[in-house]
Amino acid sequence: MSTKLAGLVARAKKEDRLTNVVQYVDEELLRLLNNWLKAGVVERGVVTQASEGVPQGGPVSPVLANVYLHYVLDLRFERRFKKNCRSVAELTRRFADDFMAVFRDQQDAERFQQELEGRLAAFGLRVAPEKTAKLRFDGSLLRGPGRPVERPATFTFLGFTHYLTKARSGCIHLGRKPSAKARERFLCTAATWLTANQHVRVRAQQANVTRML
Repeated sequence: MSTKLAGLVARAKKEDRLTNVVQYVDEELLRLLNNWLKAGVVERGVVTQASEGVPQGGPVSPVLANVYLHYVLDLRFERRFKKNCRSVAELTRRFADDFMAVFRDQQDAERFQQELEGRLAAFGLRVAPEKTAKLRFDGSLLRGPGRPVERPATFTFLGFTHYLTKARSGCIHLGRKPSAKARERFLCTAATWLTANQHVRVRAQQANVTRML
């Protein structure tokens, strides 16, 4: 699931939520974060001050996401939500504001989605619907003889497509491969480099492409 942080940063400015949420963070980091929020943006020599939010792609965005979501999401999940689950539940991966949660019981997954929206709303955040999905990533669908009636879903996370496969021995394995967008970016980068370095010896080109791979 992905969350939008513009509203969060705005509340941090107006309601001093940054200090309240990160009260246990190093004071020097807190000072730097506050300075970042007040710095403004320089575009073509002109300084502009945003009334809310942070610049797209700015270095403060992932830092704020990690600080806020550690307290707003990570600790909340481990200390409260997980204890009331009917079966296995894990917040398995989080990178800044992108994260995955896995559940064995469907009712736990549905309850998590509902409680997550309320929890984030309390801090001026919301889930991005276009980047959020509830999938059945279940290896048991591949068990048994013949072709499965329903195959496990696949999903893309942090540039890799994740999928489940069944070996001849019957074991279920998790597979990963670069996503289509990641492959296109790599091919574009490699082609640009090769075009600009056609004069370089072939072995040197090969060594560089190998490192890129």
